[in-house]
Amino acid sequence: MSTIVIKKVRVLDPLSCTDRVTDVALKEGVMFGIGDHVVRSAGPQGGADIWIEGHGKLWVTPTFIDIHAHLRDPGQLHKETLETGLKAAAAGGFGAVCCMPNTVPPLDSPEQVATLKARAKKLGGVKLYPIAAITKGLKGEELTDMAALKKAGAVAFSDNGHCVMSASIMREALRRSKDLRTPIIQHAEDATLVAGGVVNEGEHSRTLGLPGRPRVAEDVIVARDLVLAEETDGFLHIAHVSSWRAVRLIQDARERGVDVTAEVTPHHLRLSEDYIKSHGALARVNPPLRAIEDIVAVREALKRGDIEAIATDHAPHTAEEKSRPIAEAPPGLLGFELVIPTLLPLVASGALPLDRVLRALTCGPARILNLPAPLLRDGGKANLCVIDPELTYTLTPENLYSKSANHPLVGEPLVGAAVMTIIDGEIAFRRAL
Repeated sequence: MSTIVIKKVRVLDPLSCTDRVTDVALKEGVMFGIGDHVVRSAGPQGGADIWIEGHGKLWVTPTFIDIHAHLRDPGQLHKETLETGLKAAAAGGFGAVCCMPNTVPPLDSPEQVATLKARAKKLGGVKLYPIAAITKGLKGEELTDMAALKKAGAVAFSDNGHCVMSASIMREALRRSKDLRTPIIQHAEDATLVAGGVVNEGEHSRTLGLPGRPRVAEDVIVARDLVLAEETDGFLHIAHVSSWRAVRLIQDARERGVDVTAEVTPHHLRLSEDYIKSHGALARVNPPLRAIEDIVAVREALKRGDIEAIATDHAPHTAEEKSRPIAEAPPGLLGFELVIPTLLPLVASGALPLDRVLRALTCGPARILNLPAPLLRDGGKANLCVIDPELTYTLTPENLYSKSANHPLVGEPLVGAAVMTIIDGEIAFRRAL
């Protein structure tokens, strides 16, 4: 590419606290400038390879970072591949993705981590940062060689999908996290309390006759691990927080100086357990969609900064799997391509402030995992997302980039989407309008 000009666009950069309507220009993939002067410097419209009229309505933001995603590669390529997953991420506005280790086989060796990174680098576009297993085979019994895994490219450790139930194993993992300065990511659900559980324990589980997954299963593991993190001075990150009591525990621990961070998913911010009645297995996810009081709690925690990241927990499954009875269907929702239309209605309604949402999608996750934070600055490689917050459209299985379509909002009218994603100066995605 030679020159891209985006005229009269709302530039939103949470790290520099920028929020203004102006012009943006790129030359040879480098940010040529941000300001009313750049169009004159870049030349007339005829001299630009791509000229976009923003009319003050389009947004330009840094590319997003997803610190919790399942790419199903290796081992479950019928659900997603590295290529389709990273394309879907680019379509959602992401420039970097951290993939969870519950693949087949699990990512528990340095060779697997290095191979996956090399494959992603060859594909180009969205950057891949693997998260390696805490325990060998995700069995919760024996710690992996964390130092070797980090050297191979792992940016964090998790048995995601499986809670580390052994307090002694978790304690030692947190001790090592201090030395490595690399977080331990816990899927906080006590296995003895959620065994066989399908949906949030409460009125809906009783009405539907389904085994419940109580919020207390999350609370007790969060409480235990916060104590262990405080005792070891370890680096703890709580995945997909969904319970009001877990939020309170995290807030209290942070006030005491415990090194704990947390994330929340778009679906736990937006969708309540009522979606189980209307969408069945499509709305089944672990931890489950919760009650309104839990949704309010995680939104408030995001506003305060006690929850620093929004992570999609992108979890593709086939149509056949999600068509099974809810108790037999696997848990999980798509994330990458739904993140913007899931969150923007919350911004439009005033439920969440835009700056907090953008911070939690960009510099927040970068800080947690010590990743490069995408910046909108002159002279740097362009890593930006162009968003149309008013675009109305419908996502269908046919126009999704993911191989799967498991999300309650697929097929529904949506508002807001990424229309272009530029990563290291190259166009990784451009929506046909």
